[in-house]
Amino acid sequence: MIQRSNPVSSAKGAFQIKSFMWAKYKLPAYPEDPNAATLSQQYRVALRIFRADGFSKWETAPLCGV
Repeated sequence: MIQRSNPVSSAKGAFQIKSFMWAKYKLPAYPEDPNAATLSQQYRVALRIFRADGFSKWETAPLCGV
């Protein structure tokens, strides 16, 4: 489990997924809080977001060159 919280937004977990995106894309059995999810669960949610919207949901994507 990777627990990270952004001090200036609701982004959490290894992939810094915001709370509203986590709620939208998580599977029903997953925890409500990304920090409580396993790394595998976090990865699956990040992949679902990416498949739906690409990197556009990650505000820092341009800083990373994507």
